[in-house]
Amino acid sequence: MKENLLATGEAVCPRECDNLVRLRCLGTWYRTRSAISFYLTNGTVLVNSFDDHTKIILCPLMAAVS
Repeated sequence: MKENLLATGEAVCPRECDNLVRLRCLGTWYRTRSAISFYLTNGTVLVNSFDDHTKIILCPLMAAVS
């Protein structure tokens, strides 16, 4: 699976506060018939599809979509 992933966030420099910022807690969630989405307190959005088990992760800290 790793060979199919793109390298993201290579240009992101670690910051002193990153250890605290990256702690994730569930902020809000929303469920429909076809998917469930989660908004985490660090700004990350997760969308999980029920039909084909597709998962989309939007991460503002890394400026990445996976």
